[in-house]
Amino acid sequence: MRSIARPLLLGLAGLIMTCGASVLLARGATPDTITIRFAPLQVGDSIEERLDDVDRIDWRLPPEKLQRFAAAGVIINEERRSTVSASGRVVHAGANGSTVRVNVHVDELDVPRKTKSRATTVADIKLSPSNEPITSGPLALEDAATFELPFRPGSLAHVGQRWQTHVLVSTELGSGETTFDHEVFTIDGSRIGIRIHGRGKITGAQYHLPKLLPGTIDLDGAAWYDATTGFVAQGSYAIHNTLLKSPHGQEIGFDERRSVDVTTWLARSATRLVGSAL
Repeated sequence: MRSIARPLLLGLAGLIMTCGASVLLARGATPDTITIRFAPLQVGDSIEERLDDVDRIDWRLPPEKLQRFAAAGVIINEERRSTVSASGRVVHAGANGSTVRVNVHVDELDVPRKTKSRATTVADIKLSPSNEPITSGPLALEDAATFELPFRPGSLAHVGQRWQTHVLVSTELGSGETTFDHEVFTIDGSRIGIRIHGRGKITGAQYHLPKLLPGTIDLDGAAWYDATTGFVAQGSYAIHNTLLKSPHGQEIGFDERRSVDVTTWLARSATRLVGSAL
């Protein structure tokens, strides 16, 4: 159920959506408060991201049926381990937004089949003036978790700050929507720690399993927004999605558990004027 399109979305939306800002401590601010001032992306700025994903999907059927499938050689416990490495460079920047050209390499290990694959792609990603990706489609859960951060020029981030977002998402079990609750739980130097909790429903029938809908979406984790560069430097998420029904007291369907860790770096162009925001 994977394709090169999904790994591309895994890294790019989260990588791009908040890059290009710098944040400075406000005069007189306490360590629990920070003032945000954006520095726009410039041509030549570069972005690197690494994503590590362990994805397990288990079939749920009555034991005797599972045994028959397993005896026939059917994989009933899927496990895929992926590493996504993305490298982007700003190729256009203007009043109406920016364009980032991104090279993506995806290495994947199919554990039960003992096979490895590698895929590479190049894409141009357009950004709005606020450095968010211009997209109308659903986002991967780990990207959606930090979508529409409330950090804007002149605004304050403070410990205890809370907000909620509602985002269309894609999962391995189908598309849906998720509501995310966020809370700033610490400000450690230049980093803003955000606790994230997401709950939602799988409603899309991409995999022709309408009798199992709606499914459930569950995400718990944390992200660290780097106040000196203005992007999410690290994110770590535990995801639990299900398409399960119990028509006769026994579960049937699919149970997915994912562990996702993302790290992102921003490097300013050497041509940036001395004295500009770093």
